[in-house]
Amino acid sequence: MRAKYENVFFATIYNESGFTERDFFHIRDIVNASKPNYWILLQPSTIEVYFLSDKNGMERCDNLVIKVRELKKSSPLFHNLGIASSLEKFIVKRNIFGKLKSPPIFVGGKTNVYNLAIEDSKNIVAG
Repeated sequence: MRAKYENVFFATIYNESGFTERDFFHIRDIVNASKPNYWILLQPSTIEVYFLSDKNGMERCDNLVIKVRELKKSSPLFHNLGIASSLEKFIVKRNIFGKLKSPPIFVGGKTNVYNLAIEDSKNIVAG
Protein backbone atom coordinates (compact mmCIF):
# COMPACT_ATOMS: atom_id res chain seq x y z
CA MET A 1 0.00 0.00 0.00
CA ARG A 2 1.07 3.56 -0.62
CA ALA A 3 2.21 5.88 2.12
CA LYS A 4 -0.20 8.67 2.98
CA TYR A 5 -0.68 11.54 5.42
CA GLU A 6 -2.61 10.68 8.56
CA ASN A 7 -3.21 12.16 11.96
CA VAL A 8 -1.47 10.06 14.59
CA PHE A 9 -1.56 10.30 18.36
CA PHE A 10 1.87 9.73 19.71
CA ALA A 11 3.54 9.72 23.08
CA THR A 12 7.15 10.04 24.11
CA ILE A 13 8.30 8.36 27.32
CA TYR A 14 11.61 9.68 28.62
CA ASN A 15 14.01 8.68 31.39
CA GLU A 16 17.13 10.86 31.56
CA SER A 17 19.34 8.11 32.97
CA GLY A 18 18.05 5.57 30.47
CA PHE A 19 15.96 2.52 31.18
CA THR A 20 17.50 -0.31 33.17
CA GLU A 21 16.59 -3.77 31.96
CA ARG A 22 14.02 -4.14 34.76
CA ASP A 23 12.58 -0.68 34.11
CA PHE A 24 12.38 -1.28 30.38
CA PHE A 25 10.43 -4.52 30.73
CA HIS A 26 8.01 -2.86 33.15
CA ILE A 27 7.47 0.11 30.80
CA ARG A 28 7.23 -2.23 27.81
CA ASP A 29 4.40 -4.12 29.49
CA ILE A 30 2.52 -0.85 30.11
CA VAL A 31 3.10 0.24 26.51
CA ASN A 32 1.92 -3.12 25.12
CA ALA A 33 -1.16 -3.06 27.37
CA SER A 34 -2.16 0.26 25.76
CA LYS A 35 -2.42 -1.55 22.40
CA PRO A 36 -0.38 0.89 20.31
CA ASN A 37 -0.23 0.60 16.55
CA TYR A 38 3.55 0.86 16.74
CA TRP A 39 6.23 1.66 19.29
CA ILE A 40 10.00 1.92 19.20
CA LEU A 41 12.89 2.33 21.64
CA LEU A 42 14.82 5.17 20.01
CA GLN A 43 17.70 5.32 22.44
CA PRO A 44 18.24 3.99 25.94
CA SER A 45 16.27 6.93 27.36
CA THR A 46 13.39 7.39 24.89
CA ILE A 47 10.42 5.33 23.76
CA GLU A 48 7.99 6.64 21.14
CA VAL A 49 4.51 5.15 20.93
CA TYR A 50 2.11 5.65 18.00
CA PHE A 51 -1.67 5.32 17.89
CA LEU A 52 -3.63 5.79 14.67
CA SER A 53 -6.45 8.28 15.03
CA ASP A 54 -9.03 5.60 14.27
CA LYS A 55 -10.39 2.92 16.61
CA ASN A 56 -10.03 4.74 19.91
CA GLY A 57 -6.49 5.97 19.26
CA MET A 58 -6.91 9.02 21.48
CA GLU A 59 -8.36 6.97 24.34
CA ARG A 60 -5.55 4.40 24.14
CA CYS A 61 -2.93 7.16 24.07
CA ASP A 62 -4.54 8.93 27.03
CA ASN A 63 -4.65 5.65 28.96
CA LEU A 64 -0.92 5.17 28.34
CA VAL A 65 -0.19 8.64 29.71
CA ILE A 66 -2.31 7.91 32.79
CA LYS A 67 -0.60 4.55 33.43
CA VAL A 68 2.91 6.01 33.10
CA ARG A 69 2.02 8.88 35.46
CA GLU A 70 0.55 6.36 37.95
CA LEU A 71 3.79 4.37 37.78
CA LYS A 72 5.79 7.56 38.32
CA LYS A 73 3.78 8.30 41.49
CA SER A 74 3.87 4.72 42.76
CA SER A 75 7.60 4.19 43.18
CA PRO A 76 10.73 6.28 43.68
CA LEU A 77 12.38 4.00 41.11
CA PHE A 78 10.26 5.69 38.44
CA HIS A 79 10.12 9.26 39.79
CA ASN A 80 12.22 10.54 36.87
CA LEU A 81 9.95 9.24 34.13
CA GLY A 82 8.50 11.81 31.79
CA ILE A 83 5.71 11.48 29.27
CA ALA A 84 3.98 13.79 26.83
CA SER A 85 1.60 13.20 23.95
CA SER A 86 0.16 15.00 20.96
CA LEU A 87 -1.87 14.61 17.79
CA GLU A 88 0.32 15.33 14.76
CA LYS A 89 0.35 14.71 11.03
CA PHE A 90 2.62 11.86 9.93
CA ILE A 91 3.33 9.91 6.76
CA VAL A 92 2.26 6.33 7.43
CA LYS A 93 2.62 3.18 5.42
CA ARG A 94 0.30 0.28 6.15
CA ASN A 95 0.46 -3.34 5.10
CA ILE A 96 -2.42 -5.07 3.33
CA PHE A 97 -4.06 -5.73 6.71
CA GLY A 98 -4.02 -2.04 7.63
CA LYS A 99 -1.24 -2.41 10.21
CA LEU A 100 1.71 -0.01 10.28
CA LYS A 101 4.73 -1.38 8.43
CA SER A 102 7.24 1.00 10.03
CA PRO A 103 7.32 3.99 12.37
CA PRO A 104 5.34 6.93 11.04
CA ILE A 105 7.42 9.79 9.65
CA PHE A 106 6.74 13.17 11.23
CA VAL A 107 6.01 15.87 8.66
CA GLY A 108 4.70 18.73 10.79
CA GLY A 109 7.97 20.63 10.94
CA LYS A 110 8.58 20.75 14.68
CA THR A 111 6.96 19.07 17.65
CA ASN A 112 7.51 19.78 21.32
CA VAL A 113 6.49 16.35 22.59
CA TYR A 114 10.07 15.21 23.19
CA ASN A 115 10.92 18.43 25.08
CA LEU A 116 7.68 18.21 27.08
CA ALA A 117 8.53 14.63 28.10
CA ILE A 118 11.96 15.80 29.27
CA GLU A 119 10.34 18.60 31.29
CA ASP A 120 7.86 16.14 32.78
CA SER A 121 10.72 13.88 33.87
CA LYS A 122 12.06 16.73 36.02
CA ASN A 123 8.78 17.02 37.91
CA ILE A 124 9.32 14.70 40.84
CA VAL A 125 5.98 13.57 42.25
CA ALA A 126 5.65 12.39 45.83
CA GLY A 127 3.82 9.07 46.02
